[in-house]
Amino acid sequence: IDNDCDGIVDEGVTEACSAGMCMGTRTCVEGGMGEWGACTAPTTGDPELCDGIDNDCNGIVDDGVMPMACTVNGCSGTQRCLEGGTGEWGFCIPDNPQTEVCDGIDNDCDGQTDEDGVCTQTCDPDVPDVYTLTMPSRIVYRCCNFLGSTIVNIDVDQFQFQLDGARIQPLGNAWSPGQPLSGMATTCPSGTFSNTLTLSGGCTERYRLEGSFVDATTWTGTFYLEFTGSQCTDPVLCGGSDCIGTSFPVTATR
Repeated sequence: IDNDCDGIVDEGVTEACSAGMCMGTRTCVEGGMGEWGACTAPTTGDPELCDGIDNDCNGIVDDGVMPMACTVNGCSGTQRCLEGGTGEWGFCIPDNPQTEVCDGIDNDCDGQTDEDGVCTQTCDPDVPDVYTLTMPSRIVYRCCNFLGSTIVNIDVDQFQFQLDGARIQPLGNAWSPGQPLSGMATTCPSGTFSNTLTLSGGCTERYRLEGSFVDATTWTGTFYLEFTGSQCTDPVLCGGSDCIGTSFPVTATR
């Protein structure tokens, strides 16, 4: 329609338009067809954000937004912008959840620590719990036996301790001090312990083990070898001196 009655139909008519957040104008096509021309708004705007707005002016809201790093229950994770143009982020999803173990850490990132009975351990009272020792170095010491007549070589590397819960029962005699501590498992071990085995004779030999359980399968402590009395004066066998007491750290693992 020639609204302004100048003999020309639809000339010079413009209006604002947009592509997403990008603004422009469009002009009515001359010729009386009543049609609008293309919008001059740019089709490439700012990087897309998760805000419910078409920031990049491509006609789609919240598309192609880069995932965002996040933390859930102490675990690193990733959040993604929800589809549908709501401008909302989804839940934080853990990147690498692990199987829960008894270590005081939320390994599976579910907000609970040491759940589902992972720290529960049963101990069979009919089966000895044998622990393998780890020491800084191989230790061998020499002493006369309690009669003062024979040199005894004791290889500490070969010791094995068997545990009765948190209690350690000594077992041994003057002729076999190399394995002085033994017992049967009746409860799961915990806490601290101290046990002493004394072998009487011309020289009193005392084997003492003190330590504490790190967890149900590991304990650490100190093994003491203590000697009192006149053991031997034979210069060939003992060099004229008694055995010298010593101690060393021990770590044991079930």
